[in-house]
Amino acid sequence: MSSLSIEHIQTTGTVALCKWNRLMVASPRSLLYGYPWLDTINHELVHLALSYASKNHAPVWFHEGLAKLFERTWRGLAPAAYLAPPTSALLLKAAHEKRLIAFDRMHPSIAMLPSQEDAALAFAQVVTFLERFRERFGDAGLTRTIQLLATGQDVRAALAKVASEGFGELEAKWRSTLTQKDEPAPVAATKELKLRFVENGAADESLDVTEGRARKHLRVGDLLWGRRRTLAAAREYETAQHLAPTDPILASRVARASLLGKQADKALAAVDSALREHPTHAPLQALRGASLIALGRGDEARQPLEEAIRLNPFDPDPHCQLSRIGHDDPATAVGTTREREACRLLSSQ
Repeated sequence: MSSLSIEHIQTTGTVALCKWNRLMVASPRSLLYGYPWLDTINHELVHLALSYASKNHAPVWFHEGLAKLFERTWRGLAPAAYLAPPTSALLLKAAHEKRLIAFDRMHPSIAMLPSQEDAALAFAQVVTFLERFRERFGDAGLTRTIQLLATGQDVRAALAKVASEGFGELEAKWRSTLTQKDEPAPVAATKELKLRFVENGAADESLDVTEGRARKHLRVGDLLWGRRRTLAAAREYETAQHLAPTDPILASRVARASLLGKQADKALAAVDSALREHPTHAPLQALRGASLIALGRGDEARQPLEEAIRLNPFDPDPHCQLSRIGHDDPATAVGTTREREACRLLSSQ
């Protein structure tokens, strides 16, 4: 459906694109942990609008920066660079080490960069550059830039004209905002999970646990869990999480075992330790909602359960949980009925 190869898609974790006047979006079901598919659809709609407004003269890096800047506006949030802590650390480290990716290297597509890490860095660069530009010159500055692009002007010349300063100076000021911040802790300590596609209906989660000793305890725990030795499995999971406290896979295992053992407070603590660094991990959001419900805090549970559905609508559990507590909807009865039906349909698959 596109000019990308399967290898490009899997290497960079590309889940959607706007091309040939249409949007192409992967199903969240095709990825192990889902992904922010609603944000992604909005992201691609920005691409489509920019293509028309600029008469197809906007370069790839400007396209991606603008789409990333505005992708969460459908939530009622202001345009901004919403970077997860691992991505922010990756960007700052690259800036301090002077190994940022040149904007021209992003042509013809970020999806053709050599790794998911490079793709994440490229997105972080372009969105923070345009965030800085918007802070200085506002939406009017972005609009004027796009109008100049539509006349055929080069993007660097257009940005420089709006800013009344050279593009090199604009770029230098943006870089200085990055290097003025303290160099982050090693990126490996806050590593973001790669988008992992599910092939033939199976995937090995343990491959995403980078701490070797923790991975061994996880595998032992899973073997015990499969034999219904839940208490022994829980101890292995807790040992693993102690070695890698913010790993989302280990936190999910601890939370699942703790909920089964009627220890909702322990489940919530395990999830919260990982969510700060991995807010787009669907199982963590779903388990946080379940933990809050078990603690009698149903009103607080709606937000993480809804967020879990925004990441992976094919997981029945958040729908089932919402149907039990009543969906926070202007027409609550309708919302609850819808979630109950989603729970029934998805649980039967």
